[in-house]
Amino acid sequence: MKDSLLARLIGLRKRANLSCKELSELIQRQDNYVSRVEKGRYPIPPAEDLERIARACGSSMEELFYETFESYYDDKEILEKFKKITPKGRDAIIALMVTMYENEEVA
Repeated sequence: MKDSLLARLIGLRKRANLSCKELSELIQRQDNYVSRVEKGRYPIPPAEDLERIARACGSSMEELFYETFESYYDDKEILEKFKKITPKGRDAIIALMVTMYENEEVA
């Protein structure tokens, strides 16, 4: 878990085009804080720091803890479309998904 979280932290920082020092300053920590976290020299940061890091990188805690950035955006897009469907349509989609899931478990 720690290695994958650190990899996602690095990915967020790089995607935001920030250096470790710049990100450390944005979250109001020592200049070398982010660098030391990324190198595993500090334990996993507390939730407050993780949230500050995510926000400073233009992201969210949800995205940070998602398995991959790509799957986060794919699922987010699906959810946004799902929200626009009528309640009856949602029920039909959920029923279809349940049926598909049950059939895959049997196979």
